[in-house]
Amino acid sequence: MLLESRGPLIELAGMSERDYLIQPPRISRLKRIGADRILGVAALIVASSAAIFSGLQYRAANRQADIAEQARKDAKKASDDQAKDVERSRAAAEKSAAAAENLAAGMERSAKAAESSANAGLDALALNRRALILSNQPNVIAVNSRLSMQLTAGAVPEVNTQFANFGKGIASKLQNRGWISVLPKRVFTYGPIDPPPSITDLAPGGANLLNLALKLPFPLTAEMLTKIGGAALTLYV
Repeated sequence: MLLESRGPLIELAGMSERDYLIQPPRISRLKRIGADRILGVAALIVASSAAIFSGLQYRAANRQADIAEQARKDAKKASDDQAKDVERSRAAAEKSAAAAENLAAGMERSAKAAESSANAGLDALALNRRALILSNQPNVIAVNSRLSMQLTAGAVPEVNTQFANFGKGIASKLQNRGWISVLPKRVFTYGPIDPPPSITDLAPGGANLLNLALKLPFPLTAEMLTKIGGAALTLYV
């Protein structure tokens, strides 16, 4: 048996096909607008927060960059200042070394000048001493020497000699002594004398005379006189 379907098998009065589907709960248009606004405000807040965060990050990055740039400038300035300090220290060291060298040279010149001055002082002292000695140097000279009497056979010849000081200083402790001999030739043998020599001071000027009397130890004979006259013998003092 065939059945022909000409429409829904089951039809309910007043119901359409849409009515057979499970429909979601209906939300009013006012509520839907409120939710959209909330979502929009939330999105705006999120976007604003992201923008603010990005701005803060950018600002922080700029600040870090400024700090790094300032640090670089400070480091460069410190390096430049250190280089200048090193250069000034080097220049100061060079000046100090030059000053020390000049000081050493000056001290050496001063030492040489002091040595020259000391030598000059010693030379001047020696010259002054020599001048003082020369200014007080005595000069004793035998003024004359004569027989006190004519040579005679059997008599002892006597010779008187006078000395004077023609210098500028006193002849201190002058030893007054002499020798007289009769020989074929002059032979100055300074033997002992009698009496012993006198010791005296002779003032300068030549006015004061010192007399020395010498006698032959034996009398002359006639033969001696003849030989003295013929130059065979010599009477000398």
